[in-house]
Parts: sequence; structure tokens; C-alpha cells
Amino acid sequence: MAFNTMIRELNTDYTNRIDDDVYRYTETKSAGTNGDPVIIPTTVKKILARLVISSGSGSIQTSISSIASIKAGTANWVTWDSGTVSVTTEDVAERVNAIRVVRATGAVIMELIAY
Repeated sequence: MAFNTMIRELNTDYTNRIDDDVYRYTETKSAGTNGDPVIIPTTVKKILARLVISSGSGSIQTSISSIASIKAGTANWVTWDSGTVSVTTEDVAERVNAIRVVRATGAVIMELIAY
């Protein structure tokens, strides 16, 4: 199974303040169902997940399964509280190991910022 990683953006305003660094990830899903899991760095405490709906509907799922299970494709996934949405929606996840977009219909964009 393929998986994705977040891109770290270093904070250049302060030195030696790693807690101010953020990670970002964006994925567009216009075919198929489940996106590949995005592995969340272990230093991340919170993730703002936004699902931008250009057409159709979708949801976001999180997993606290082990990284080994996520990479093996055997992880347990939980759909966010908003369920399947057809309008742009965002929510915060805390202390998860991976996150993925689920496309029901049309085209959806998942945007993540983690800190």
C-alpha cells in the first residue's frame, strides 16, 4: 500500500522553536474511493483537516492503529464526526497516526495543517 507524508515548513521567525513549525499536505481525489494514508509525524499534536468540495461529496478518516498496520493496509479507520459532506467542512483531529480522504462522488480536496 502506498502512503504519503506531510511537508514540514520551518519557522524562520524564531530560532530553536520547533513547536512553531507546521506540516502541510494537500490531496485532490477525483476518482476511486479512499485516498492513500497520510502518515502524521510523531511530534504533531493537532491537525486541522479541511475537506474542500468542488463537486460531489466525501469525508475524512483517521486512524490510531500502528504505523506498521497503516503501511500494511490493515489499520482501523474512523470517519470524522461530520460524516459524508457535500459542502466545504473542517475539523480538528488530535493524536492520530494517519489520516485519509474518502471520496464518495465528484471531486474533493483534502487540506491538512498540523502543529
